[in-house]
Amino acid sequence: MAQDSDASRGSGRPQGDFKGGGLRLSGLKQWRERRGLSQGQLAKLVGVPRHYVQRIEQGRRGCNPWVAQKMAEELEVDLEELRASLAPQEDTGGEGDVRVRRGRPPVVIPRRSVHRAYLKVLLDREVGSAYSALEEREFESWYMRLSPEELLEIISRRQLERELLKEVLTYTARLHPEVRTFLEELVREHPGEDLRILAARRAQEHSEEGRERLSRAMRRLLFL
Repeated sequence: MAQDSDASRGSGRPQGDFKGGGLRLSGLKQWRERRGLSQGQLAKLVGVPRHYVQRIEQGRRGCNPWVAQKMAEELEVDLEELRASLAPQEDTGGEGDVRVRRGRPPVVIPRRSVHRAYLKVLLDREVGSAYSALEEREFESWYMRLSPEELLEIISRRQLERELLKEVLTYTARLHPEVRTFLEELVREHPGEDLRILAARRAQEHSEEGRERLSRAMRRLLFL
């Protein structure tokens, strides 16, 4: 509690929106989430407790002007942008959902569907295919109708897509935690999913040559 009191004292700068010179940072949460930082990560960067950031975002306290300026610098925005509320184009609905304010009632979209939509754009642009953006049930609904050659080409493209996602996870520091978790799940689970698909397709293949090609692809996946 002593830390909160010290942090909320004025710093000799102009008075803010709260008693004692604290500034109201109405846009802090939205800018923090845009930069992919948790409350704890931002707090560590500016040298305050996590609950200090939490209370500012909840509107329960004002922010020391010096700390507010540090937050603006870490988030790479102007301080006045932190003080202004962003236009509420979308907000969080239930856990895992995004509520888009278009008409009444708002349209609620599963958050993972939003992640997959952005993933498709990324993969199409960087790799030229986006099979990894398909839900497993979507993929399974038509892969049995493919020839072994067509299926193996798609499995190969999915491997290329996973390599790109591994690079994104390795070299992109400020991914939103939910996005990072989503991508990590894809990279971890898809090889096993591909193996199941190949095994199921092999069981339905009539030609010896087709079964052998599918078997070789399965062995390669096992040793990745």
